[in-house]
Amino acid sequence: MQKYGKFIVTALFKRKIHWLMKQMYFILVALLVAQSSAFAREDAESATTGIVSGSGGFPHFTPQNDGTSAGVVHSYRMIGRTAARFDGSLFLPIDSTTYSYSNGRGGNVNADNPSNDEAILFDESYTYIYNTSLNLYDNRLYRKQTFDAINEITSLTYSSWHTLTSAWKDSARYLYSYIPGTSKMDGSQLQISSGGAMWVQHDQSSLTYSGNNVVAVNSNSYNASFTYDANNNITSIEDKVFDHSTGTLNNNQHKAYAYNSDKEVISYTLQQWNSGTSSWVNSKFWKYAYVSGKVINSLEYNWNGNEWKLAAKHIFDYMASGDKKTEIVQIWDAVNNAFVNATNEEWAYNNEGLVTSITISSWNSGSNNWQSIAGNTQMRFYYEYYSPTSIRNTITKLGEMSIYPVPASSTIHLSLKWDSPRAYKIGIYSITGQQVIALNEPLAANYNGELNVGSLASGTYILKASSADGELVKKIEIIR
Repeated sequence: MQKYGKFIVTALFKRKIHWLMKQMYFILVALLVAQSSAFAREDAESATTGIVSGSGGFPHFTPQNDGTSAGVVHSYRMIGRTAARFDGSLFLPIDSTTYSYSNGRGGNVNADNPSNDEAILFDESYTYIYNTSLNLYDNRLYRKQTFDAINEITSLTYSSWHTLTSAWKDSARYLYSYIPGTSKMDGSQLQISSGGAMWVQHDQSSLTYSGNNVVAVNSNSYNASFTYDANNNITSIEDKVFDHSTGTLNNNQHKAYAYNSDKEVISYTLQQWNSGTSSWVNSKFWKYAYVSGKVINSLEYNWNGNEWKLAAKHIFDYMASGDKKTEIVQIWDAVNNAFVNATNEEWAYNNEGLVTSITISSWNSGSNNWQSIAGNTQMRFYYEYYSPTSIRNTITKLGEMSIYPVPASSTIHLSLKWDSPRAYKIGIYSITGQQVIALNEPLAANYNGELNVGSLASGTYILKASSADGELVKKIEIIR
């Protein structure tokens, strides 16, 4: 059973934090792709779960790192998705995206924001836009990702279709770096293609941590700072964006969160910067209610200059499995002092608990029922079975591993906490896969010990704790 509202930190956080680093260029990509925005909305789901560290909770519909339902075997990955818009009689195609993988990587639907595929570990992805005049799909966007030995993303390249030459043309790429010996991203570089194999440095971002929490993201075009409470719940996000007219980074948005004793967010306040008064001004406010760990409704308010005024209500319903079933949006009618049905978002699943479609319908007040009207949208998702070896999946499933110091010189202290007692092997491997240290351990739930690495040359290595049903893996650095 899923525990909605319980935000679980995974290694995919650094993948999601890319959203912060790509504020300026991502707008251009969105214009290129022209994907449906039917499922994008500015609330605590879409605005926070993708960029938050810490163990605090948000109304969060997929606590697992690949978007699958609790209990689903991680043996399916999304290979395609399509978007369509209702024209009054049927759903017509808008766009289509395909994904291909290697090395046992995968990924599934982000139920907090189904249009966002930032957490999918694809090698290649193609997006096509439907040409209504020719009744066929046109090439629009190509993306390619590269990974290191432990599946950390090292680069993401965007290419757009060049009609005159009938070829893909590189447009921009991101290069990512990590703190040695950890899975923490410490920065990225945005480069713009100048033709051929030439790349021009455009922007550089860096991340600052306090423990495992990101407290700042800084670049020439975008800055953000984060604060946390004693439970590692994020309490505020404040950002700045680049103003081309002044050449400075100016205050943009301030987001504040409050929690209950179960670490579930109960309110979210959005403020905008007013340059005229040099102060933060209230904009929107959300309140959340829960039953048994699931968010059942949220109230949305707008600031009228003096007080908060009701604007909308979201009502959530769930399948017996705990998966999100419907989300009804009601608009506040101030004249009649009542909520009025507006839209209904329906989720359908296959026998494996994977979402197959999300369809939006509208309320017909004349017939008092939900129906498809012109402009309503639908997304469909397609999967394939595979044999997963994703390190992120095994970390989440099997237990926890921590090491220090980072980097190391002569010894490494290793701490393991398995989800249950098991026999396992500890090994250190060179970056090319050659095993250089091997230990066999008896049945146990925990391990605390020191590994002698004094005989190893300086460089990058992979430390693995391997059991019969999976591995825990970390990258280590040895420097002398």
